[in-house]
Amino acid sequence: MNTPTTNVLEEKLLDAIMFSRHDDMGCLIESGANVNADDGYPLFLAILNADEVAISMLRQNGAFCLDLGIKPETRPSIER
Repeated sequence: MNTPTTNVLEEKLLDAIMFSRHDDMGCLIESGANVNADDGYPLFLAILNADEVAISMLRQNGAFCLDLGIKPETRPSIER
């Protein structure tokens, strides 16, 4: 029996995230899709889509957020 490679699972996971197919996401994660592929791109994509369900599913399965090193005191202020 042939099983999909990790890259295929990750591609399908990204597709499921893009189109908010949460049931597919769950199946792919259970099948071993890497929720931290490409330095956390799945979570980044879910955030871009403002998909709270996808974000929650990914976080519950260990997805991480990239630390961009931005501290509150170093963020540029917007003053008028």
